[in-house]
Amino acid sequence: MNISLATKAFSQLNNPSSLWLFGVKDAADITGRVGMAYHEGYKGKTQESIESGKHEARERFIDEFGGSIAWLGGVPLFRCIYNKTVFKALKLDPTVHLKKILLNKDNIQAFKETDLDSYGKKILKRASEYKTAHIGKVLFSTVIPCLTIAFALPKLNKWLTSVITGKEQQQRALNAQKLNNVQLSKNAEITFSAFNNK
Repeated sequence: MNISLATKAFSQLNNPSSLWLFGVKDAADITGRVGMAYHEGYKGKTQESIESGKHEARERFIDEFGGSIAWLGGVPLFRCIYNKTVFKALKLDPTVHLKKILLNKDNIQAFKETDLDSYGKKILKRASEYKTAHIGKVLFSTVIPCLTIAFALPKLNKWLTSVITGKEQQQRALNAQKLNNVQLSKNAEITFSAFNNK
């Protein structure tokens, strides 16, 4: 079973139209960029720069990886949704390829009724509907992932950073308060013991 999975993976990597190629490229690219962002924080060697590096690495990871998922996963997902809703509602076959529909007038006139089977005749009669549905599918399946990458991911990232930095500031304030309480307690003990010694 592992051999067949490896064979499938390698065959997908050998296919120039496969999404696997983009996935592997993006994974390597994202790993390098996140590592660089994380490493930049450690150059300052202060607690603030280290935290800044962690935030930068996390933000970079979400931007890059989220963008890859939104694009590489979103486009096929929204194509599938469009096929199962719009094509089904219009009673069109989603497996008909757009190249078969976008025939110019000369090619359409070159067809003779006897050259086409009944399925081909149905497609030819509804060519304008197929064109419109396919153009809609391309727009639907690309615009939504683009909007997700351009608007939703940055807002999510900004919100997440504000939540995390807010918690970190609360924790620092709490730690400072505890340290202050410990210092006050030690000062009180020193004062009390000095008072008792007199």
